[in-house]
Amino acid sequence: MTYVLLGDAPLCGLDPSLPTVRIPLGPASRRLASVCWHSLLLRRKSLQEALLYTPRARQRLLACIARLDPDIVILDTIRIAQFFEAASDTAPRRRWVLYMEDLLSLRYRALARGLDGPVAAAVDPLGAFAPAVPAPLRPLARAASLRALLYRFEASRVARSERRLAEALRNVSLVNGEEVALLARQVPDATVLHTPPCLPAPSMHRADEAHRGPFLIVGTLDYPPNALAAAEFLTQAMPAVVRAMPQARIKIVGKHASATLAALCARWSPHVELVGYVPDLSGLMASAAAMIVPVRIGSGPKLKSLEALAHGLPLISTRNGVEGIDVVPDVHGFVSDDLGAFPAFMQRLREPATNRVFSQRSRALFERAYAADAVHPRYEAAFLGAMQAGQRAAAAAVE
Repeated sequence: MTYVLLGDAPLCGLDPSLPTVRIPLGPASRRLASVCWHSLLLRRKSLQEALLYTPRARQRLLACIARLDPDIVILDTIRIAQFFEAASDTAPRRRWVLYMEDLLSLRYRALARGLDGPVAAAVDPLGAFAPAVPAPLRPLARAASLRALLYRFEASRVARSERRLAEALRNVSLVNGEEVALLARQVPDATVLHTPPCLPAPSMHRADEAHRGPFLIVGTLDYPPNALAAAEFLTQAMPAVVRAMPQARIKIVGKHASATLAALCARWSPHVELVGYVPDLSGLMASAAAMIVPVRIGSGPKLKSLEALAHGLPLISTRNGVEGIDVVPDVHGFVSDDLGAFPAFMQRLREPATNRVFSQRSRALFERAYAADAVHPRYEAAFLGAMQAGQRAAAAAVE
């Protein structure tokens, strides 16, 4: 297995022991020209594709794959798949898999509707993609008056690319079963497979007094849906939380919080603590009362929700927060799109017996549906395809 990385992104979540090849991005001037040509004039690529695309980067990526000569090539989202659109015709012996993760077009449509109101100031619409955007364009993309227009534009372009690249590469994997069915209807000639997230099964070490512990909100805070969720919880639910549970504590865990969100957290001190990045959440989850997932926009299963199940941590979530996950309301946690209901749910999970039962059911759901033994066969079907079990295959993952 070899990682091929476009640009200088850090090795987040990747196995550092595996070999890595880096392909530099093209100069900002050429990528800006790419946006003008491919997105605005030809209308063939989304903005995020065009911002990464240069002919030189394409040549280097194709040459790298030819040199590695893998049997399987896993392409991370349409941003990378655009460079290999003709690959299944020019190199048919290789198995090409477009790992979409989510249908990003659905995410951007939701963001176009959802990034409004007073809490939107806590959200950077560029999120973690900001380093790939040429500096002169960043203020324009962040202008509040242009956000909805930007997301609607990107949603339409991304939807076209999702369909076109799925048809070209023929093998696609998505983490959300509902999105699998949707894309399969749109591109009937493609093989679209469900590959739910696979998490390691941690040891079950819930503290005896966990029901008395803090409530957690977890997520990378420069990702717009997470930042918006935290800000909305603080503005809509915290007044009632403080009235009903003056001793309750909420820890917001995640890196890259905006100054606006940090100030909002400070306003609710000492009830709310902005913790920042924590590399290992096991200790926090073992002593927490529940995971709060107040996200209302975004697509695909939320890793934070699956991590909670893995640790036997009860969930308090919106429907979006458990989308694509087999959580049954009032069995594995409490689910409502009304953040005003969350304080009552928090009170319920202060009850030792309720917390213990939800914890046990959550862990059982994880082991049945999302642990390695349950998920690995799906990945073998998606990535190995017709190769025989046990057959050795060299793979390259391009991100």
